[in-house]
Amino acid sequence: MIARHGIDLIYVEFRVDLRLLRLLDRSDYMVMDCAYMAWPHRRYFRNLYRARPDWRVPSWDVLRTGDLSTGHRARHVWPHVPFRSFPAYCAWFYLERIFVTGLQTDLLCVHRSFGDEFEKAWRCSLN
Repeated sequence: MIARHGIDLIYVEFRVDLRLLRLLDRSDYMVMDCAYMAWPHRRYFRNLYRARPDWRVPSWDVLRTGDLSTGHRARHVWPHVPFRSFPAYCAWFYLERIFVTGLQTDLLCVHRSFGDEFEKAWRCSLN
């Protein structure tokens, strides 16, 4: 679909798929992550001996907090991502999801041919 229809913008729920990032990169998309959703789970070492209502997530910058349908508290956060290469980013994301916190993000993918228009629209929306 990407090659045949020339899609300018794609919004993707991301859950650690390096193949997806490579496909988007090869197809000439700029990939930007959005705020991450993080929710606590017992595998995080700080939650091992806490009762469920007191479970924690890492101390990332929190944008807002709300409840999931599971009853867990979730936070939209900006984690401090230490990597920029796709493979290292995917490894970091996977390990955070398994050992630290439930984690999900969305990706906004903008085709480079649409980049100038997108940037103008973005700047207008900020004013």
